[in-house]
Amino acid sequence: MINKRWERYYFSTARKDMENRQPMKFAFIGSCEGMNYVGPNSFSYEFRKGEMNKTVTIGYCNMTQSSWKYAYDWQDYMFKIMDEHKTIYDAFIEASAEYPGIADSVVFVGDENLTVKSKPRSETLNVLSNPLRLMLSKYYPFFLRLFSCRF
Repeated sequence: MINKRWERYYFSTARKDMENRQPMKFAFIGSCEGMNYVGPNSFSYEFRKGEMNKTVTIGYCNMTQSSWKYAYDWQDYMFKIMDEHKTIYDAFIEASAEYPGIADSVVFVGDENLTVKSKPRSETLNVLSNPLRLMLSKYYPFFLRLFSCRF
């Protein structure tokens, strides 16, 4: 994988970056072969820290030119379903059924019962006391994907 400065980003770099963090709840690995291998010494493994509960990685494997033409529509559809409070696994399955041309090139690893978010508690989003919270709550799905996929 390549980072913002066009430097290679290895699983070992992810391991170092994750050293003082809990496993990521959700990480999307958008590299064409980023999920070819998901065991130890892989991006998936490092972002999950080897865990299978309360953590999920989803991404591409063995992407071909014909599967890339479905990639953006597939992932947008999956994120939309995730935002509807369905499990990440259900969103993955539904998106793969909607776009079967990419189904063989996407991988799900982790907790099949995990959801991205729960409904916000009213005290968390007291918009009268903090307008920034309103903006963040309105754009929460966007920020979640942005910060979960930094590499």
